Amino acid sequence: MLSVPDVQALYASELPKLGWTAPVVLVDGRAATVWEHARAGNRLRIKVEKFGPLSRRVIAGIHEEAQDLARFLGLAGGDVEIS
Repeated sequence: MLSVPDVQALYASELPKLGWTAPVVLVDGRAATVWEHARAGNRLRIKVEKFGPLSRRVIAGIHEEAQDLARFLGLAGGDVEIS
């Protein structure tokens, strides 16, 4: 198991050098989460892994963006799981 004191620093600086990038949610210019998506029938499932607490405003924005992405992909809607 890898122990990293500053996960944001790892995602922002080290992983891109290895050719690995991850989609992130930016809050005030800083990475607040990483996320992944997959189709599930006619819906989009989005799993969000947060680095710390998120405000209600940010969570609402994540849900709104999930619906926009689902619509862009021609799907009926999006389901978000935040952990």
